[in-house]
Amino acid sequence: MRLSLCIIARDEEAFIDECLESARDHVDEIVVVDTGSTDRTVEIAHEHGARVVHVAWKNNFAAARNASLEMATGTHALILDADERLVDGEAARERIDAFVARHPGWSGRVRIVNEPGGSQSSITRLVPLDGLHQFRGRVHEQVVFALGEPLREDLGIVVRHLGYAEDVMVERQKTERYRELLELELSERPDDEYAWYQLGRTLHAGGSHEEARAAFERALELGGDECSFAPHLVESLAYCLRGLERSTEALRLVEPWARRCADRSDTQFVAALLALDIGHLEHARRGFTECLALAGGQPDGGPHDPASSTVAPAHNLGVMAEVLGRTEDARAWFGRALEFAPNHGPSLAGLDRLRSRAA
Repeated sequence: MRLSLCIIARDEEAFIDECLESARDHVDEIVVVDTGSTDRTVEIAHEHGARVVHVAWKNNFAAARNASLEMATGTHALILDADERLVDGEAARERIDAFVARHPGWSGRVRIVNEPGGSQSSITRLVPLDGLHQFRGRVHEQVVFALGEPLREDLGIVVRHLGYAEDVMVERQKTERYRELLELELSERPDDEYAWYQLGRTLHAGGSHEEARAAFERALELGGDECSFAPHLVESLAYCLRGLERSTEALRLVEPWARRCADRSDTQFVAALLALDIGHLEHARRGFTECLALAGGQPDGGPHDPASSTVAPAHNLGVMAEVLGRTEDARAWFGRALEFAPNHGPSLAGLDRLRSRAA
């Protein structure tokens, strides 16, 4: 098995060095498709021994990805972005070798951990270079298989992603750029539920709750209950409705999914939060407590935020106890939250409030 690292890049001098450093010694070749850099991106790639191919940008991430696959000479491609870092590259290569030996024609998923915040997604990033696997989608591109649904499996590999840090998003104008590409994608593929879902996420991140709501509802209408990202889609729609001060409606939407996705803390958390919004305190208390019992899980259903089963429910239970005058319970819950996240500002502030009242 020969492993090609495939990266697309443009003006990534602030990121690409560490990306290549994390993976260079664990792949057999590096292919960088550059789509028009004006900084030191190409020079840095050459310093790491990469073969750099210049491709014109066509407002299509999948086209650039596919160009990198075409240029690769290995049997399999590991896909990274310049603002990502492979965690424990030696162990990752061992896992890839073992996986390919078992399933040579399958693709493999890695766990992307976004920084800051720690939200996680399982995304296909290992593909056979057999001409049958390609990317599709102008943005948030996905792997498709010419003969049907691709066979894939989780690799147990972690990749850190830095590109969703707020300052990076602002500097790169990512939100607006992604919106434009998604709207172009939907002009060509108006019934693509995944593109509607991603447009909703982009609009929501930009604070356009009403537009995001409409996009999420369209995605749910097209994709139905069975699409792989449906739980996260429903959660996202619920947060949109909450942002529009429609928590009662949001809770009605989420409650059936909370029963259906009993092992998904993200769904349980938003249901408890909405119950708290509308004054159903026992419902909220029970929901946050159930979230804590799910700590450490890796649920299906789309992006997952580990805070939904750790610091966030513990903190909210602390706030509830504080408001109800249960000082010792509040202190214990804020302490529990800080066990998960020692620098969690809201919980530290909660303990300060309790100390001030006791003084």
